[in-house]
Amino acid sequence: MKKIGVFIAVIIVIIAGVAGYFFMSGGNIGVLIKHGIQDKGSMTLGVPVTVDKVTMPILTGKGKIENLVVENPDGQEFSYTFRIETLDLDIDPETIRTEKVHIKKIVINALEVAVEGTPQDNNITKLKESVNKPKEKKKKKVQIDHLQAQNCKLNIKLNDKSAKTIPLDSFELHNLGKNSETTMRDVTQQVVKKIIEKTTQAIKNEFKSGIHNIRDKIKEKMKDRKPPFFK
Repeated sequence: MKKIGVFIAVIIVIIAGVAGYFFMSGGNIGVLIKHGIQDKGSMTLGVPVTVDKVTMPILTGKGKIENLVVENPDGQEFSYTFRIETLDLDIDPETIRTEKVHIKKIVINALEVAVEGTPQDNNITKLKESVNKPKEKKKKKVQIDHLQAQNCKLNIKLNDKSAKTIPLDSFELHNLGKNSETTMRDVTQQVVKKIIEKTTQAIKNEFKSGIHNIRDKIKEKMKDRKPPFFK
């Protein structure tokens, strides 16, 4: 499940992309950011990355990214590996060109992750292998006051079994990088840790539910069966 971290890294790349384009033009620079996300995301991940719409008024710093989709590597059943319905950003515009970008709030709504294959060889491991890590220049610091993920779910199809959807609990993180020299990578690690925690718990709950269902079915069959001496 640690491979899910690659998707959180994409989110951080998007934020970095927003910061990079933010001061290039006045007014709403959504088109510039949209192309930046698609071009940089596709180049970094080695698969098509698409965005329907980006709204980012430069004066307020309050923007929205709509329908972000990271497509699956070839030969997979799901059309996507990762998608977000909306990603809301509230950035302090005065910090964009400073050493530390201040992001007041990030809201990730309707995050979906699709995993198919085997635990050892799946679409996420293939995607991770194709990731082209950009050369790091000077590490930019970031402060995120509030990060929230809601309405998340995991779509799983492993070992040729039927696909299953598992809901993931919403989560919030506060004051990331407020009192330290936190980089984008540091934030990624903190968010990944929380995603792994929620995903692991969801899978455990699903497994327990499956065991209980099997037990109930066995009990029902045993009730209908008569002992040999009654035959």
